[in-house]
Parts: sequence; C-alpha cells; structure tokens
Amino acid sequence: MAAAPNALLLAALVALGTMDASAAVVASPFSEAREPGLLLADPEEPVADPPQAAMASIEALEAWAKGYREGTAFASQRDYAQHYAASRDRDIRFAKKVVEADAIITLYEARSVDKETGKPWNEQGVAVFYFKDGTPYVEEHAALSTHQFDLGVAGQAADVGTTAAGLAHGFSEGNPALSSLGPAGMAGVGALKVWMAHRANGYPIVDCIAWKQTSAAFGWGAAAWNVGVLAAVNPVIGAVAGLATAFYTSDRHDALRACALAKLG
Repeated sequence: MAAAPNALLLAALVALGTMDASAAVVASPFSEAREPGLLLADPEEPVADPPQAAMASIEALEAWAKGYREGTAFASQRDYAQHYAASRDRDIRFAKKVVEADAIITLYEARSVDKETGKPWNEQGVAVFYFKDGTPYVEEHAALSTHQFDLGVAGQAADVGTTAAGLAHGFSEGNPALSSLGPAGMAGVGALKVWMAHRANGYPIVDCIAWKQTSAAFGWGAAAWNVGVLAAVNPVIGAVAGLATAFYTSDRHDALRACALAKLG
C-alpha cells in the first residue's frame, strides 16, 4: 500500500471486499425451515443418462443404504457402530446425486429412533461417498442449516476488504511483492484471489474441499492480522489472533458443505 491511500486502488479493493455478499452464501435446498421428510421429494431421483459405471456406483450406494437400515454398513467404524447400538427404525434417502470418477456427492435425509428414550432423530445434509473397486469404502457428511456460508470465498473477500480499510487509514502494504504492483495490479490480485476461491467449485470434490479450507484459513487469518494492524495491537497478539482465526475457519465440514452444494446446484 502507498503511504497515502490511492483513490483508484481503494475503490477497487472496497468493491472486491464487499462484492456480491450473497456469493459467499451457499445455496441451500431449504427455502425455509422444513419438517422432517420434506427435503427429498423424490428420493429415487435418477441421474440423467448415467453411464454404465456411474449407474453401478449409484446401485452400490443404494445397497449401502439398505445396509444402513439393517445396521451393517460401515459397522466396523466406531461412530457407525455406536449409532447402530443406540438406534432403531433407521432410514436414509438420497437425492440429486452427482457422480465423479471415484465419488458420489448427494443430498441425504437420515432418520432413526433412540432405543432408550424413543425420541425421533432426523438429519438433512450433504454426503460424499468415496468408492474403490465399485464399492463405497468411506464417507464424510455435513448437516445443513437454513443458510451456510462459503468461508473460502468469504475469507478472501474479508482479506481484500480489510486491506482496503488499511489503505483508507494510510497504511502501506506489508508484502513487497504486492506493494510493487501498483493500484491496478493490487486490484487484479484481489480479484484473482476471490475468483480462485469460486473456481474451486469446479474441481473434483477432494480438491475442492482442500482448496476451500486453504482459502478460508489464509483469507480469514490475513483479515484478522489486518484488523490487528488497524487496531494497533501488539504484533505478537496480532499474529496469534491471525493463526487462531485461520485454524477455526478452516473447518472441513464447512468446506465440504460449500463444495457439495455448489456441485448439486
């Protein structure tokens, strides 16, 4: 950053830091709070014209669902074993499946009844099933709420926005590689960072999740550091705050949710 704020650079960075705030909000199947059972209107919704290999994967996924209802799918895994031991009347349905080379991304709705209390349980979310030799061997999932943020995109925007705030207060860019670019170059870097966080939605799901986690960690961590500089806090405290923020915003479940919902549309 220049010693005195440059009007063009400031305007460009403020625009990037606040651009399309809704872009960081991941689209959700929910338009409002829904009653259990209403998320998946057609749980057997097929994939349009699936190739033979994809159809085999989908059939394997449905076989896995049958195992979940019976308490045998992934029964050797501790969390599943505990769930099976504590529940009855289990059911799970899938919809909006997206098939990749070695994974299926899907919406799910799972239900069961607690054996001891008789209390019903319902969860709606996104799941990724990873396949090996045509069989799902591991999965990861994240429950949905009414809205969820893409912390990768939001983190990069926060970094850009707080950088603009620093410029407005006369601070200079601490990164010499960026400070030498000039106003147009700085604005271009900011645009590129936000665009790349968006672009990750087109990567394979494993790469997308990793990229979103990294974007969130670096973006929010840098934003926290920038806020510390603006508040004139001790540099050590600012560094600790930046690292802590990076750690807590790089949650894999958040990244999984953002990537899966982007792919499922």
